[in-house]
Amino acid sequence: MNIAVGVAELRNQGFGSGHGQASAPSGLGVRHARLTVNAAVTWCELILDTLADPTAPWRKTQV
Repeated sequence: MNIAVGVAELRNQGFGSGHGQASAPSGLGVRHARLTVNAAVTWCELILDTLADPTAPWRKTQV
């Protein structure tokens, strides 16, 4: 959840609105883009791994 909130905060601090920019934002570099993308990939992998885990605690045990 912190990843999603952090990305949203970056976006909302004048670096984007999700609808495109009239001019290129300053203050952000390629490293910020990589951080954002890699954080999102890590979160998605965790969720997919959790969904695929047959021993996940929220799964009902098969009798």
